[in-house]
Amino acid sequence: GGCRVWVFVLMMMQRTIALFFVTWTLLVWSERVQGQPQVRPLAGAREGVDRPPLDIEGEACSRRVSRLVRNLLQSEVFPLVEEREYNLSEACPLHWANDRYHVHEKAKESVRGRQWRCRLCEKTFKSEYYLDKHFHNRHEGDIPESATTCLADYCDVFMCQGAVEEDGMGETRVKACKPQEIEKTRFLCQALLHKCFPPEDGEIAQRLLETLTATYCDVLVCPADPEEFLATREALQKKRKPAGFLYKLVAGAVGVFMLVFYLVVWLYRRKQGLGSDLKRLASARHALRLQFLRGHKVKA
Repeated sequence: GGCRVWVFVLMMMQRTIALFFVTWTLLVWSERVQGQPQVRPLAGAREGVDRPPLDIEGEACSRRVSRLVRNLLQSEVFPLVEEREYNLSEACPLHWANDRYHVHEKAKESVRGRQWRCRLCEKTFKSEYYLDKHFHNRHEGDIPESATTCLADYCDVFMCQGAVEEDGMGETRVKACKPQEIEKTRFLCQALLHKCFPPEDGEIAQRLLETLTATYCDVLVCPADPEEFLATREALQKKRKPAGFLYKLVAGAVGVFMLVFYLVVWLYRRKQGLGSDLKRLASARHALRLQFLRGHKVKA
């Protein structure tokens, strides 16, 4: 029985190792495919199907781009601010109270797959775009007068759209690095961070200012080699890209196999320990029985 268990354990180890190498191969392959430039149609467009545009017509501040910047702030900037235990002032344009669309974003609810619900009036829409359009048409009055920051204005500061843009024909192309525009963006970045983290506010603010300036402002330069500019932006986008479905699926499979393997080992060791305990118990009973019989013989 013990030999069979060990054979099963060795087979599970072999399969786990094989699965690990398959996972590694698939991840390497997916990274190479994702790293290749791809020509794709405009977002939301498909052959023979008319889809809504990315931005709402007549809206000065892009909700879509503002959402990109907001997500970057929530994943990169605000966690660092909280980690340093710094209280971001409302004088900072990036403070949530100044975000023009903060109230609308908080009123969104994803329901039934891809549908979205407005928590302000409980209406349901087939996509987030139509919910944004509903906010624009019906709930503009819910935006506080003090919420004047359009986060989309800081997209270039936080490089939220990478180095690839789409032309009017649905083709993708590399953005040209223009020194004057980059210089203007770097100045905007420095002014923004100085307003949010004034050095006179203390040592924590000074350190946050230095860290964020080095991360976002100092990299806003046009290198002599255009390929270097593209490579820098692509590396940043790749770092920000969430794990794909294939990666999650394979990682989950590996986790399940490892769980089963350790469960088998635990059950085997438990069985071995139980067997040893039973043997010791049987030996103890046998010794007591012999002692009892010997006692009776002495009395006789």
